[in-house]
Amino acid sequence: NIHGWFDYENLYDYAIEKLNNNANIAECGCWVGKSSCYLNHKIKESSKLINHFIFDSFEGNKEWDESEFNTLNHVILNYLKAN
Repeated sequence: NIHGWFDYENLYDYAIEKLNNNANIAECGCWVGKSSCYLNHKIKESSKLINHFIFDSFEGNKEWDESEFNTLNHVILNYLKAN
């Protein structure tokens, strides 16, 4: 159970259904990987050979102030250490 925002499972399910073997799919922005893990699980479940590329700058949101960013980094680090 991964923390994060992801409520478009139907879109990912549809994409996997429509993609052919040896297709590529790219995900821009992965936060801590909730949607990426879902997509990888669905790819494996489909038995199709689909390349999943994940891109993220890992620089955070430039609109957040430094204290919010530091708090967020602390939360993520503790989450990753626990899992």
